[in-house]
Amino acid sequence: MLEGRESLSDVTHIIIDEVHERSIDSDFLLIVLREILEVRKDLKVILMSATVDAEKISAYMGNCPVVRVPGRTFPVTAHYLEDVVELTRYRLDPNSDSMYVARNKRTYGGKRNKGAYDDVPPDDDDEDDLPTTANGAEALSAPLSKQSRITLDCMDQHAINFDIIMLLLENLCFYKPELVPFSSAILVFMPSLESIRRLTDMLEAHHTFGSSQFVILPLHSTISNENQSLVFNVPRPGVRKIVVSTNIAETGVTIPDITAVIDTGKHREMRFDEKRQISRLVETFVAQSNAAQRRGRAGRVREGVAFHLFTKHRHDHYVRVLSLVPVRARSMRGSC
Repeated sequence: MLEGRESLSDVTHIIIDEVHERSIDSDFLLIVLREILEVRKDLKVILMSATVDAEKISAYMGNCPVVRVPGRTFPVTAHYLEDVVELTRYRLDPNSDSMYVARNKRTYGGKRNKGAYDDVPPDDDDEDDLPTTANGAEALSAPLSKQSRITLDCMDQHAINFDIIMLLLENLCFYKPELVPFSSAILVFMPSLESIRRLTDMLEAHHTFGSSQFVILPLHSTISNENQSLVFNVPRPGVRKIVVSTNIAETGVTIPDITAVIDTGKHREMRFDEKRQISRLVETFVAQSNAAQRRGRAGRVREGVAFHLFTKHRHDHYVRVLSLVPVRARSMRGSC
């Protein structure tokens, strides 16, 4: 349409949904539309998204007006990696050969590097249970224990930690009474088909998750439409559902009965390698807008809970930078 007709002369309105979804095509489209609007004063362009930084997009599009529509989703309680480590009692030792220990944190008898949690006041009361509340919202707000600080300090946070995902699922479904009500339908975000297959294999081999009490459903763009439609079915009473998906379930597909989300904080996006002069898929951390969309999946039918497997510090300081990068600066990036 852009090539064949000058300034879209026969078009009166253009609606672009999920404008926060960054890709080469969408960024290029915004650039072209901005230029067309300078010529076509009668053209109406509506940019829609639930999580976009509206002020920045408005400024980019010539200070266009912003319309805010109140949402109807239920509140979702967000927890981060430090909460998950404390909840599950997941432990890592820098002396171990675990694949989840960061290389620069391995000690092997030497002095390790100073970590982000070394300045946290010590708390030797490691064996005490976490306080619980009726809705679980404050159950994970206790100060970090000493062992949790050590684990967080040496953990490779760039790796997909399947062990902590399995422990979190067990606590969510069986061990924490304040969280069990949220386990009827769980959505786990993974970055790739390979990681989806690995997690589904682990779940199906589990003595309980692999039983008739649970339905394990992978969701990916390469899966047939018939199998994709299974994720929308509500299981019979007494059966719980675990959907393992890429970011297709972030905005492209809405599963209405989800009440808990586990977000690995990763996705694959197309980036341009200037050194090699090629575009390639890279596994990277999601932006703040992506994280907001993911936890929002848990609040469609009732109050929900979301577990982000990255620290709150990373969420507040690192992923915010990604979500605020100007359009032109990211024009060579794409979304998987």
